[in-house]
Amino acid sequence: MDLTDLQSRWVAAMRGYVNFLVQKRDEKPDIAATLTLLEIANLFALLEHSQQIGDAAATIALATEFYRLLQNLG
Repeated sequence: MDLTDLQSRWVAAMRGYVNFLVQKRDEKPDIAATLTLLEIANLFALLEHSQQIGDAAATIALATEFYRLLQNLG
């Protein structure tokens, strides 16, 4: 397994995690807020990765979801 494979797996896992957080935000906002804080560095790394590869649509979608998640943090 090389670095590209690991990076692809990480991106897929983090996108799944973002979807999980969005779902939890609607069900249990306090849990979503706590989990968002715990993984905030990885979430911003995912956003940066999306921007670096030039996927504008994915970057905008992620930024929108992050904004909505961060609103729960006050």
